[in-house]
Amino acid sequence: MKPKLKAIRDDIIHTTKELFRFSVSRESQAIVLFDDGEHLISRFEQLGETDDIDKAIEYLTRAVGLLPQGHSAMPAILDRLGYAYNRRFKTTAVIGDINQSIKYKRLAVQDVTQSHEDLPSWLSNLGNSYELRFWRLSEPSDIDDAIAYHTRAIALTPSGHRYLPGRLRDLGNAHYHRFTKLGHLGDIDQAVQYQTHAVNLTPEGHPSLVSHLISLGTSYERRFQRLGQLEDSNNAIKLKSRAIAFAPEDHPDLPSQLDSLGISYESRFWRLGKPEDIDKAIELKTHRGPEKYGMSDHNRRIL
Repeated sequence: MKPKLKAIRDDIIHTTKELFRFSVSRESQAIVLFDDGEHLISRFEQLGETDDIDKAIEYLTRAVGLLPQGHSAMPAILDRLGYAYNRRFKTTAVIGDINQSIKYKRLAVQDVTQSHEDLPSWLSNLGNSYELRFWRLSEPSDIDDAIAYHTRAIALTPSGHRYLPGRLRDLGNAHYHRFTKLGHLGDIDQAVQYQTHAVNLTPEGHPSLVSHLISLGTSYERRFQRLGQLEDSNNAIKLKSRAIAFAPEDHPDLPSQLDSLGISYESRFWRLGKPEDIDKAIELKTHRGPEKYGMSDHNRRIL
């Protein structure tokens, strides 16, 4: 841990301890614990120190215990506590953490009015946790619940809202994952539908456009593998190529994106037998990142 960041963490813990030496209200204590928990989550996401996420869960749990049921701040604290457990699960893979994540996120949304401005975000977060548990346990009811909560989140998100494209992509991804496990053709069609909507609502230059394009291209590729329709293969290649063209040189997923595009070219080669497709697949597998040549040069070669 870097000395400066360690000092910041120590200051957070010291300030929290000092607070409880004085006679402040339970509500004030809960708000301070909530804020400190948020800071510790942010530090964990930057540094990956397990102590930070453990302490964040401790503080947020204490904050929940200090507030009466029905307090206006309770849903937000419960959601963040669920998020903290979600983040720790991604690190430890302990199933109890994702179970706790779902438990607290469900509590966060159960008594909130439909008009609450944060409800769509909390519903989306809950859907993400159900989907994460589905990846681990492959329990069909989890992906069904994920789709249900993502659908509710979208229904409550106004047209033109900045988070709408991301929520559409998340719903499409959930349908995609259900298709990969259960094989229902309607799910891959729904995945393409929602992910297409997400791409269409996202302007060029937006930082999320690359992930939206990759998700949609992957769904087209999977549907091509299932149905063999050449149009789906062509769309997969076009979308993945656009994603790589827009990706910054230091994009962490660039190697996997290049591999994914190579797979699409190889799939089309086995369908059509055109040498240029297998040549492109080999080129992409050979040159997997910007270290081989400049990204602008690479993008021109792909497109």
